[in-house]
Amino acid sequence: MQNDFFDKNICLLALQRSLGGHDIFKTSLDYRFYINLMKQYKRIFRVRIFAYCLLESAIYLIVSAKDMKNITDFLSEVNRSFCEFITVRDQERASLCILRSRMIVAEDDQSLIDLVGFVEAFPVKLGLVTKEKDYEYSSFRLRALGIDSGVIEHLNLCL
Repeated sequence: MQNDFFDKNICLLALQRSLGGHDIFKTSLDYRFYINLMKQYKRIFRVRIFAYCLLESAIYLIVSAKDMKNITDFLSEVNRSFCEFITVRDQERASLCILRSRMIVAEDDQSLIDLVGFVEAFPVKLGLVTKEKDYEYSSFRLRALGIDSGVIEHLNLCL
């Protein structure tokens, strides 16, 4: 039987950065809060997260849904809630603003696998760690250890 996941769903890599190039994450609490927001809002907007990597100044997410509106609403709400949290916590007038700067569509199994590998290897490429499993704010560790965090989906859902 032919897999029709990519015929019925949009799957893409969303790269997001802050307006003005400011750091998005400053503390471990920031990273954990963002991950919890992804977990919370993925259910509301019915999106699947296949991989993520949160860096100080960028967010890489591989997400999927039946239509693009669910994905854009999910990204907007996670980012709005996170920026509101940072603004209230830091009591700054100038609030953090996260914008999508690029989207790459996964059109088949191989392109999804390639994008997941790219996203999860990013901390090593940047020299932040020597092994993917050592970077705490990426989905690699969850996938490699088989941890069901409620955030990422298993790739076998679509492959």
